[in-house]
Amino acid sequence: MPTFAPGYIKPGTYLEQRDISPPAPQPGVRIFAPVGQGSKTLTRLDALKRGAAPNGQDGPLAFNIVINIASVQDSNGVLYTQGVDYVLTRPTTTSAVVDWSPLAKLTGTADLTSLAPDPGTVLNGQTLNLVVNGGVSGNPTAQNILFSGPIANPAALAAFINSWDPSLNGVASVNVANQLVLSANSILVNEGTANSTLGFLAYASAAVRKPAAGLSYNCFYVSDKLPAEYAPMLWADTNKILAYYGLPQPQATLFSGAATASAAKQLTAGAAAWATDQFVGNYLKIVGGTGSG
Repeated sequence: MPTFAPGYIKPGTYLEQRDISPPAPQPGVRIFAPVGQGSKTLTRLDALKRGAAPNGQDGPLAFNIVINIASVQDSNGVLYTQGVDYVLTRPTTTSAVVDWSPLAKLTGTADLTSLAPDPGTVLNGQTLNLVVNGGVSGNPTAQNILFSGPIANPAALAAFINSWDPSLNGVASVNVANQLVLSANSILVNEGTANSTLGFLAYASAAVRKPAAGLSYNCFYVSDKLPAEYAPMLWADTNKILAYYGLPQPQATLFSGAATASAAKQLTAGAAAWATDQFVGNYLKIVGGTGSG
């Protein structure tokens, strides 16, 4: 007769395992159960209408503090891209707006400082053919910019383009690599004798999309819960906690350093060089000084 080690199951014997739900607690009976408040954020929907300014702002959004915009879709079904067509802007510490200021950009590849003896002399008599924002007053007529020298430096070249016609005011700039940058809601570079000198391809184009003035659109965004929106949640099964919140994640320090209070609800860290909204959705912990903990 064979003997079996503890935990061994004899062949032909099967083990049935069932999940057993905790019984409903009786009045006055205590059970072990974590209590929480659920998610700290909610997804909101604001119905907005596009303002008259082509690159203006709409809002403020109704709920604060806004963490991030999830999507923007107009009444024609057009879906706009955050960071390309619009950005989230916070005019004050307690408000947020949909900001339609981003512009399309075309950048030449030529280093303007290499044009000797000066950009104007090299470009003298050459033409840059542009259609900006669909043309003047919606007329798709190009601006034929005829260069004439001398033009002392890259900044003067950009100023020459901007002063050519009122419709081009602010279109031209120079980046840190001394390349010519053209910025507007829509830019089209047609064939021109200045194209190769400045480093633009013929018929290169770039555009951003913006709703027409007065057009309605929906903005879906994530914001903190209001105090009245918190509701206690009772958990009697740790598996359900994991299903709701996800697996525990190790804490990681994204940035640490000394900071000073510069305004209400605002801290300034002098050595920091952060991108806009780089730490959206994360938490700040004060480990020393006023507000510690």
